[in-house]
Amino acid sequence: AVLESGDAAEVEAVLESGESAEVEAVLESGESAEVEAVQENDGTPASTAPRRPSLAALLTETGLVSDEQVHEALDEGNRTGEKLGEVVVRRGWASENRLAQLLAEQWGLKAVDPGALSLDPLAVARIEIGRASTLGGFPVWFDAHGIVVAVSEPTEERFAAFRELLGNVSFVVVPRSTLKELVESRLFGAQGDTGPGPIKLAERTGPIAS
Repeated sequence: AVLESGDAAEVEAVLESGESAEVEAVLESGESAEVEAVQENDGTPASTAPRRPSLAALLTETGLVSDEQVHEALDEGNRTGEKLGEVVVRRGWASENRLAQLLAEQWGLKAVDPGALSLDPLAVARIEIGRASTLGGFPVWFDAHGIVVAVSEPTEERFAAFRELLGNVSFVVVPRSTLKELVESRLFGAQGDTGPGPIKLAERTGPIAS
């Protein structure tokens, strides 16, 4: 109803209310353009803002889940505080890798195969580990445009925070467990662990093909 009304004030009130059930339902609906216009606050009218497909739509279009399962997952997430993708993975309806691919598709990004992931130590050194964990991303290598940061949950706010901190930044999507492993491997290194880490460090000059 909020989205159909086109009332930005109502949408903003929902987003600021902290009521996860309402927020999740709005964000996961197929009518996301108005919400994005309010969130990004860039002066672009909702009617002309590019429409990003919802994760719910991508999940059903690919046949991974049914509409009923999406609603079930959203209801469960409202009770547990989990996001739609987290419930879908926990229920075994999609793998973490497949979820990462769908999130990458949703945001127009590249999904990286965790098995092929190597890190450029110069990129890793660009951010303090605690800050990386707080921001929800991890620098992995450089490309022709700047530093590349791996994230498991793409958001405009997360992108803006990393760009403010690191300058020219692009993003790739990895599974949530892979991002956790990246952070923990860096923590092990910071503590002086000389044993082999779970993520290989290797000099790189460009991105890895997925």
